[in-house]
Amino acid sequence: MRSEVCLVMHPEDEEDFARYVTSEQEVVFVNGPKWNQPSPPICSDIEKAGNYLMIWNPSETTGLTANHHRKEDKEWWYCNNEYLTIQFLRSGFQFDEPFLFEGRIAVNTTSKEKTVHDPSSAEQIERRFKNLRKQIKKTYRNSTLIWQNTSLPRSKTNPLKPAPNVWIGPHAIQWLEEQPRERWVQQFRGAGARGYILDLVQDGES
Repeated sequence: MRSEVCLVMHPEDEEDFARYVTSEQEVVFVNGPKWNQPSPPICSDIEKAGNYLMIWNPSETTGLTANHHRKEDKEWWYCNNEYLTIQFLRSGFQFDEPFLFEGRIAVNTTSKEKTVHDPSSAEQIERRFKNLRKQIKKTYRNSTLIWQNTSLPRSKTNPLKPAPNVWIGPHAIQWLEEQPRERWVQQFRGAGARGYILDLVQDGES
C-alpha cells in the first residue's frame, strides 16, 4: 500500500490528532527519520519535536534501524526502514510564519513494484493508516481550500477549484473563517500559490 492524506491542522487540531494516535496501545511518535543517536528518539511531547514525525508501534514490528553518517565534526543516523511506520509531516505554524502549512500522513508498505517490504507487519500498519484516514475524513472538511496566486490575473488555472484532496481540521477552519482575506495556507515557504477559503483573484486579462 502506498497512500497519503494531505491535511491542514491548527495546533489544537494537532493536539486532538496526537491524542487519538497515542490512544492506541503502545503506539508512539518518533522524532523524524534523522536521529542524533543510534536508536529511534521517541517523543512524548511532539510540540518539542521537529516537523517530520513517524507513527510507530514497536510491539508489532522489528526494531527501527538506521545508517550511521559522519561528516567533519557532525554525526547522525538516518532510518532505513521507515516503511514500518506512518509518516506524519506536521502542519500548523512553522518558522514563525503567520500562515498554516499543509502537512500529510503517508504509508509506504510496498515498493513501486508492489513488493511488500515487511509482510509480517504490513497489514497492521495499513490498518492503522486506514483508521487515521477514516478519522480525518470524518472530522475534517475537504473541497474548501482554494489554491490561488493573488498577484496574477484570473485564468483557467488561477484560482484552482476547491481542493478535494486537502482535508482541513475544525480548528483550522475556524481560524481561517475568522479572517478569510488575511489568513491562508501554504505548502512550503516561498510558495507562489496560497490556499484561501475565498476566491480573492482579481479579474483581468489571462
